[in-house]
Amino acid sequence: LNLAVAPELVTDPTSGADLLALPATSLGARMHPAVPSLPETLAMMLTNLAEQFGCLEKEGPTALVQAYRNHARMVGREVAIWPDAAADVGAESGPLHRGEVLAIGPDLSLRLRGVADPIISGRLTFIRPGT
Repeated sequence: LNLAVAPELVTDPTSGADLLALPATSLGARMHPAVPSLPETLAMMLTNLAEQFGCLEKEGPTALVQAYRNHARMVGREVAIWPDAAADVGAESGPLHRGEVLAIGPDLSLRLRGVADPIISGRLTFIRPGT
């Protein structure tokens, strides 16, 4: 969560383009001047985490998995899966997998069209239509 400062991301050494996502940003760049302070953000996050943990204790994981699926907005979209470690990403290597997200499994793995095994790790980026 980037409140005030955008992180440095891995870039293509030739073009300087970001290899993992859209250009890095922060909440400050998007919400200025109404950015919550770090203590306010931490308090909100801890409150939400406590509520979600209470839900997990009462209802088990099914409700949380469904809530994740409802908010993920990736099913039906074309994605690329890159290595977890930024050091493993290079312009010449390309993504590990690429395809349309067909489903999110109960373990939060992704099923991609044309990929036999579920995706259980990696960094996801959305692919713009026509690229």
